[in-house]
Amino acid sequence: MLDFAPLPGKRKLDSDNVLRAITGRIWVGEQDQAVARAEFHNTSSIKFALGLGASLKSLDVRLDFQRMEDGVWLPLRVSATAAGRFLIFKGFRTRETTTYSNWKRFEVDTDEQVRPMP
Repeated sequence: MLDFAPLPGKRKLDSDNVLRAITGRIWVGEQDQAVARAEFHNTSSIKFALGLGASLKSLDVRLDFQRMEDGVWLPLRVSATAAGRFLIFKGFRTRETTTYSNWKRFEVDTDEQVRPMP
């Protein structure tokens, strides 16, 4: 299990305002050293377009992965809850869960040829 939190201070990174507000925990499978589960949430409000476009007051996300027979980890479930304001006046609260199942393995053969241009 790994806990993560942002380092204090501003950085010259794209979306740094979002990254500085996210903290969480990641569970790693011992056998395959792959992510088995991840949870993260915001520690402070996240503003877009100086808060005029949108403001995210709360965000909670959980991602669950499942190990298949051949050692491949695939997504099993993604759950997210968010609340905030959109365009200053319109408040929102949303909750969404996506579940993945019925994975199938396919084999594909490819044949590539390089041809001179006419």
